[in-house]
This record gives sequence, structure tokens and C-alpha cells, in this order.
Amino acid sequence: MRRVVDTADAYRSKSPLVQAVVERGFVFVSGMPPVDARGQTVGEDVATQTHQVMRNLKTILEAAGASMDRVVRTTVFYTHREDYAALDAVYRQYFTGTWPSRSAVIAAGLVRPEWRIEIDAIAMIPPDDGGGRDA
Repeated sequence: MRRVVDTADAYRSKSPLVQAVVERGFVFVSGMPPVDARGQTVGEDVATQTHQVMRNLKTILEAAGASMDRVVRTTVFYTHREDYAALDAVYRQYFTGTWPSRSAVIAAGLVRPEWRIEIDAIAMIPPDDGGGRDA
């Protein structure tokens, strides 16, 4: 059964989307921008913004019953080609096991002009006593 994840501890968009959806043993996290739980953009440089994005992802994954170590796929959208090394250095700090598969896309722009990065993620939910799968 499909379950929506909604935690006040991470950014909540005003757009018609949810933070994440859990379905059939996976959690699908919407693209997270560099915005805190109060709706404020964090930082101006890509390193600071990437830390905020990764904190949002981590918080939402944990609310869904997963973790960063369970992420199998991410898509990174960023706006400045020269930011790649800095965002990649921060990204590496949040994964300790096997790296997830990833696409990195240079976008002409994101929803707010001050945003330099947005990341979405797909993670596996750990198996539980009921077989680890949502209906």
C-alpha cells in the first residue's frame, strides 16, 4: 500500500508534491532544494547548499524507515558547471557503503534563482518481520 512521508523536520514544498512516497519496499524522495524546515534557503555557495539538501534527504529517509546507506539512486540537478567538484565532495560525506547510482544534470535554472542544487533519491526500506514490502 502506498504511504506518504511527511515530516516537519525537513523542507515541505508549497507545490503539489509530497516529501516522499513509500511503495513496494522502496522510498521515492522528491527533489530536495537547499531549504530548511522553516522554508528558508540555506547558504549561497554550493557546498553549504549541498549539505542542506543532504540533511533534508537524510531526515526524510529516516522518517520513511530507511537511511542514506539504503539509497540506490539519486539525480543531482545543479546550475553551475564549476560547482561539480564542491558538490561532489559534500555528497561523498553522506554515503558510507556502496555508492548509489547517480545522474548529474546541469540545469539552466531551478525553481528559485538562488538555488544552485537539488537532489532526489530512491532508497530501499529494510526488510521487517512481514517481508519488508508494502502491499
